[in-house]
Amino acid sequence: MTSPRNVLFLMTDQHRVDTLGCYGNPVIRTPALDGLAAEGARFDRFYTPTAICTPARASLFTGLHPFRHGLLVNPERNGGGRDEVAEHHPVLSAPLQAAGYNMGHVGKWHIGRERGPEHYGIDGEHLPGALNPFHHPSYQQWLKEQGHPPFAVERPVFGKAPPTAPAAATSSPAASGSRRRPRSRPSSPTGHWSCWTGTPATSTTTAARSCCPATGTAPPPAVPDPR
Repeated sequence: MTSPRNVLFLMTDQHRVDTLGCYGNPVIRTPALDGLAAEGARFDRFYTPTAICTPARASLFTGLHPFRHGLLVNPERNGGGRDEVAEHHPVLSAPLQAAGYNMGHVGKWHIGRERGPEHYGIDGEHLPGALNPFHHPSYQQWLKEQGHPPFAVERPVFGKAPPTAPAAATSSPAASGSRRRPRSRPSSPTGHWSCWTGTPATSTTTAARSCCPATGTAPPPAVPDPR
């Protein structure tokens, strides 16, 4: 009887298959993954059930499609799906632990909101979520040991939307019978916007108008309402 083999499961996070050299990308260099592909088996018909992180990871962990395990979105987005794998679902760790394996996890977990690898008897720190865990004690300790300053955000990506002003309409919804409300547009436009005008029978909608104050580009002419 042969002794059990060690198992190392590597997962590269959410990228297209053609970003790897072993799948034909001529620009991006992935020598470590290319070496694994050259020495092992490379699948050409192996598909993820979804391109979203948490549902894909939960499917690998349970062997179930997302509509079965219920983790349909990343929990940070509050999209109405389950937050955790149900207790009655099968999980990858159970049969391995029953066979005597000690299991460990390193890196991003992101299978649920609160439960980390420790919930399933797996050694390792829980780095939750899709965002950078810069607040985690291990990272803060590493920064200190390496002589780096504490983490700080200088230019946050998420901010407040600019003030808006009502868009002008040629006739009121009550008078025209239209059920659509006029949309608002930024007071200092920086992107694209559109609005509905006129009555349902003769209404037109502006195309996605270019609103670049710096260039003064004029908006394109109105196009017929396709309804």
